[in-house]
Amino acid sequence: MNYISAILEKFIDDYERRGLFQDFGNKSRQGIFLYPEKIFPEYTDFYNEDAYLEINEALEFLRQQGIVHGDKDSRGQYQRLQFDPAMIDRCYKLTDRVPLGEIRRSMKALLCAWDTERCEPLEQFRAVQLQRLQQNKPLEHGIGDDLQKLRDVTLALSALMQLRSETYIRNFSKAVFADSKHFQKIRGCIEAILCAYGGQALTRKTVLSTFNLVDNPTYVMFKGHLHIHFHGQTLHVEDIPGGIALPSTALPAIGQVSIEGTSLVTVENLTTYHDEQVMQNAIVYLGGFHNAIRTDLLKHIYSKNPKISFFHKGDIDVYGFLILENLKSKTGIPFQPLEMDLETLKKYEAHRLVQPLSISDRKMLHLPQLAPYQEVLTYMEQHNCKAEQESQQALLLMLDS
Repeated sequence: MNYISAILEKFIDDYERRGLFQDFGNKSRQGIFLYPEKIFPEYTDFYNEDAYLEINEALEFLRQQGIVHGDKDSRGQYQRLQFDPAMIDRCYKLTDRVPLGEIRRSMKALLCAWDTERCEPLEQFRAVQLQRLQQNKPLEHGIGDDLQKLRDVTLALSALMQLRSETYIRNFSKAVFADSKHFQKIRGCIEAILCAYGGQALTRKTVLSTFNLVDNPTYVMFKGHLHIHFHGQTLHVEDIPGGIALPSTALPAIGQVSIEGTSLVTVENLTTYHDEQVMQNAIVYLGGFHNAIRTDLLKHIYSKNPKISFFHKGDIDVYGFLILENLKSKTGIPFQPLEMDLETLKKYEAHRLVQPLSISDRKMLHLPQLAPYQEVLTYMEQHNCKAEQESQQALLLMLDS
């Protein structure tokens, strides 16, 4: 083992963790001490004389260099040594380690030069990270003190905000980094940042597709009483058992969607789409979050079918209501919640088809935009429960058995 390197790395870690390179208050006067037997148990192992000699040799070298100060005891061992902060540059040189202060200065310069003026989520992210650097803290969302990762993240975020149509992740990665797999290395960072600053209804599962970045082609599924017109032809969806799926790339080619029933129902997940009874409705599964392509489709349907009712069916939880509110605000359509009411929740609760609230759920229960749903949200809080759409079919199965 290279004991010299190990000891120097520990000194540097302590020095940087205390922020001594920024000279905060009296921190520079605080001593950094090394107790050899605590970090190297083998130092006092009488059966491991080789380790004892190697550690002593390393400590002697560092003492001669003036990096540490201390004396041996009567047994020839060092009990405590003090690190001299004035020798920090020598430590960096011996370990080939870049000083943290230098790294963070480079990070600050990168963030200050990053053009985020026309993008509020990125500007918020940048402002928070600059504040953290000022407070001698590493960056959030998995970036830490990795300068190259920050470069990659800012590059990817800037490119991501320019996407206007659905783009496959591997193609995006190739275009941005000249490597189709490189984006996967920072995908977690990007998702975390966008979830934190891109909107409260976003989750790791949906966030990239919201900004038009997808792993594979996505589809919108239709069933029930509606006609889809494109290229001079009309598709009568009610004649197709189970409905039809169209790739997102085909949506702009749709000339018109005529709702032949009394209402249109959008559903949050695929299982519910298949379970939902058609009745006199047209049912749409959007196959992902409501990005620009899906939003434009819904606006088009609304403009051409002004007399029908619009409903949305989602989970009876914070995110279900946030998705509904996001859908309403982005499309301008007065969607009404379908089977997301208190009576439905109580019914699921009575049959033990609910789940407890998470910490995240509780933090968001009283968001201003969720005011229209406070009756059910208050009940959720008081009874520590929420429900998924799948509870409906589960209840039917229970009652049939």
